[in-house]
Amino acid sequence: MLAGCTSLREICMGLEAYEGKLNHINLLEVPARSTLSDANIRRPSAVFQDIFNHLNTKYNGAISDSTLPKNVLSKLFIIDSTVFGLFKAILKTSGRHAAGGKKKGGIKKNTMLQGATLMPVLVQFNAAAVNDQQILQYIKLPEGSFLTFDKGYNNYPQFAAFTQSGIYFITRQKSNAVYTSISERILTNEMPHAILKDEIIQQRYTDGDGKSQLLQLRRIAWWDSENNRRL
Repeated sequence: MLAGCTSLREICMGLEAYEGKLNHINLLEVPARSTLSDANIRRPSAVFQDIFNHLNTKYNGAISDSTLPKNVLSKLFIIDSTVFGLFKAILKTSGRHAAGGKKKGGIKKNTMLQGATLMPVLVQFNAAAVNDQQILQYIKLPEGSFLTFDKGYNNYPQFAAFTQSGIYFITRQKSNAVYTSISERILTNEMPHAILKDEIIQQRYTDGDGKSQLLQLRRIAWWDSENNRRL
């Protein structure tokens, strides 16, 4: 529930607080808890799937407020993760150990959104201790797609696989990355003024067979004026 309700009692109390507005959803009175309970038991989850798909199809053209061209948005995909905290006795913990020794376990949800609608096209649940990189191996996108994610997903063998498949990816470079600069592009007035450097680099990594490989990447330095920092 958007209001943070976690029980049928809270839902009924919330509806009673807005009883004067229930006519907008064709309700004459607040349903009893037993009615909501019966509805939960008898109504299959496919009902909500059908409602979501219907609304998404009807309104997907108006969902995104991005200024990017539609032909770019249609190829853009975004990945991020969220951790739902649980007791560490249930699932393995994530992150570093706290100074006080307390640490929570949890479930991690990795989600890939389609840029044009910001609707999920891939969702994967793991224990919170599982590295974010694991979801990248399940991603199957058409050639020419753009995939963006934070540096927690940094995985050079997977980057090489994306390159071979014609998938563009945009991410932050790790601070401890060791690379060799191959060439640097001359910045012109036609390019965005926020660009500080545009270069081609080579990144060495170890593949699945334990062999050393070289991966060619494009590295861009960008000035974030809103937060006064260099990316």
